[in-house]
Amino acid sequence: ARKLRENGIKVECNLISRSFKSNFKFAEKLNAKYLCIIGDEEVNTKKYTLKNYKTQEEQKLDIEDIINYLKGE
Repeated sequence: ARKLRENGIKVECNLISRSFKSNFKFAEKLNAKYLCIIGDEEVNTKKYTLKNYKTQEEQKLDIEDIINYLKGE
């Protein structure tokens, strides 16, 4: 989140332990364009899942690629 914010990207973190479905509903309320999903696999590989909330398309990207992708939006 810090690296994204340092690059001018708005970030909302959900640190509350709730279901995946609840997190999607929370993102919908925020009118989020993208979700960055960070689980154990993502932490281990340093490839994070970036999901387009509208199209449901997912990509596995490292943090620098996520920054470049979102800044290009």
